[in-house]
Amino acid sequence: MRALLRLIRFPNTLTAAADVAAGAAIGGLGVLSVPTIVTALGSMALYGAGVAMNDVTDIEKDRREHPNRPLPSGRFSTTFAWAVIAILSFAAVASGPLAAHFAPTQVSSTRTILLLGAAATTMGFAALYNLTHESKAGLARLLMGATRASNVLRGVLIASVCVPSTSAAQWSSAIAIAGHGLLIYGITAVSQHEESPDPTLLRRWPRFLMAVAIVPGVLAFMNGNGIVAMLCLIAGVEWAHWGSRPAATTPPHPGRAVGRLIGSLALYDALLVASTANTTQSKWMDAVLVASLFPIGTLIRRLTASEAA
Repeated sequence: MRALLRLIRFPNTLTAAADVAAGAAIGGLGVLSVPTIVTALGSMALYGAGVAMNDVTDIEKDRREHPNRPLPSGRFSTTFAWAVIAILSFAAVASGPLAAHFAPTQVSSTRTILLLGAAATTMGFAALYNLTHESKAGLARLLMGATRASNVLRGVLIASVCVPSTSAAQWSSAIAIAGHGLLIYGITAVSQHEESPDPTLLRRWPRFLMAVAIVPGVLAFMNGNGIVAMLCLIAGVEWAHWGSRPAATTPPHPGRAVGRLIGSLALYDALLVASTANTTQSKWMDAVLVASLFPIGTLIRRLTASEAA
């Protein structure tokens, strides 16, 4: 069981759940609502399928660099891994229509298909990333950014079929999705320097990440809460600085930076939720719930000896 959890990087699947929860909360749907939970579980399955597929495509490379991983160590065959990928992919795509089933009002077939299509598109982005990340670095960054941004989009979409959407929520959602995509674009760029770090290039990406991390502060300002905007601005920049700092040291440790940033991504998602929390008091609790996925994931990672990224 521990090897299976390592194959799908189970602790990190909670970061995918945090993405969905943030999107849903920004859209006005509670984090603990059944549609949000079903969609979040689907994104966890999607993340697990994506990283397992990555291990299959990189198995020869992992034999040299990560021989203790489940596939190169021989604990699982690639056939078993593909079976896991197929099951998790089906669960991820099916989560869209299933979440719609639990909506408080009847959902049209068009919107149900939209939810299904969003899940399938996210899976498609992940698959394309796995096929191109070794040969086309720039495209790979875009694809990974799109994959995680569409996770937030899935949360926004399930919220839109469950609760009435306001113009402010739509703008907040659009900015949060774009910001999330840019953030993951930058983190992926750092990860591409793990094998042969270039100190000069690596110093650029922490600055890029800190610039993108102001998004929660911008959202709070747009929602008319100056105090929350200042707090979110400071917290976002400090989070990005803390996470990316190992990539800017001498010698640089980009792998450690990626592990920090991905492992603690729920904290950034919580800031996105908090940036709109002035509208309803329940959103503050949603922000706390999203943030709690970080210590939970950290604890599970230690218990299962899973990788941070």
